[in-house]
Amino acid sequence: MKFYDKRKMAQKVLAGVLAAFKDAACDSAVVIGSYANQREQGVSLSATTEAGDALLIIFSENRSSNEIVVYIDRESSILVTGHEVTDEMYDDRELFETTEEAVKAIVKTMKEELNIIQ
Repeated sequence: MKFYDKRKMAQKVLAGVLAAFKDAACDSAVVIGSYANQREQGVSLSATTEAGDALLIIFSENRSSNEIVVYIDRESSILVTGHEVTDEMYDDRELFETTEEAVKAIVKTMKEELNIIQ
């Protein structure tokens, strides 16, 4: 029997993001969580910006390919309603061929939104 772990790709991306911020300074706490819908298994990163806005980044292996899908939401209600991909997030999703590309995009977004200093 062969098993395929759909979380493996997201774990590689998470490791890259954590490594990128190893020595970073930021006033925001980033909460790492899991993300799952019926066909995608991944990781969620949620934080509150200095302005009090919410930031939610979800990434996983795309349900219909080997690409990495990244969903980003900046709505203030997301931390209350949970980690679900809204229609707007789905429409604005980004697809990446490699973990390195996904890490680079996530790190860039987090630096911009959370004012992270390295």
